[in-house]
Amino acid sequence: TPAQQRQLLDDYINNTKYLKKRRGQFSERNGDRLPWQTLLDLKIQQDFTLKLGGKAYTIQLSYDVYNFTNMLSRRWGQTYFLTNDNYSLIDIGNPPVGTTLQPSFVSATNLTPIYRFRPQTGKPWGLSTSNAPGLSARYLSQVGFRIIF
Repeated sequence: TPAQQRQLLDDYINNTKYLKKRRGQFSERNGDRLPWQTLLDLKIQQDFTLKLGGKAYTIQLSYDVYNFTNMLSRRWGQTYFLTNDNYSLIDIGNPPVGTTLQPSFVSATNLTPIYRFRPQTGKPWGLSTSNAPGLSARYLSQVGFRIIF
């Protein structure tokens, strides 16, 4: 019923830290879209200079860790995404076909839209499973070797 939906929406707002703080105001764009993500990449590099035959050569060794925070803890450095990049809590539309409404709600010349609250079931986002550097939900590492002459 509309009263039940109103109560469910009120409960949802009161139990969401961001929405409770912004009650009565417009929410900011992407204000409470996804959990905070912390990604930190690490690179360690050392240069060694060798003199051979009167020429100087530089040997460079490096070690890179992409998403270093995830290497420290499995729960850190996770990347999140939304399916289809959206989630609608409230649907706005016309009443379903065959629905009878109170005469004060609908007139012959004006069809007032109906707002329906769709409570979330679970979390609307998922964890990324990509292994591409910069997008990965798990850490990757590589060793580099370079000769500069």
